[in-house]
Amino acid sequence: MCQSTKVRWLSIMQLLGSIDHSYKELKKILHEKKKSFPVDRLMLKRLIYLLRPFKHAITIIQKGNEPSLYLVLICVLTLRKALSSFDNLNKFNQENDNMSSEQKENDEYQHDLESEELAGKFNHYDRWTFK
Repeated sequence: MCQSTKVRWLSIMQLLGSIDHSYKELKKILHEKKKSFPVDRLMLKRLIYLLRPFKHAITIIQKGNEPSLYLVLICVLTLRKALSSFDNLNKFNQENDNMSSEQKENDEYQHDLESEELAGKFNHYDRWTFK
């Protein structure tokens, strides 16, 4: 049950990104079919921006068969800091935007991280949490 909740949250976040990516096409298709499209794009982008830290934390904690309990506290403290102010949210998102889109996709779907990659993620959270 807990695993399916994580997958659903990641799926919802991917759905929001997909809607944003194909916003114009969706709006055009629904307009042609005379259906309304009551989604404000600016609000959608803001929601995606706000949910990025959660997506990042869920992806890090969701380890498959590897233990990840030690990452929970680090992720919680990171989320607290990232969501404590708009400036901190901007800083968090800018640091994560520096990752290439290919690397982000690999991080989202890769469950078996090598020890070097895990250490890199740990250092990222350590830097964000204890400054």
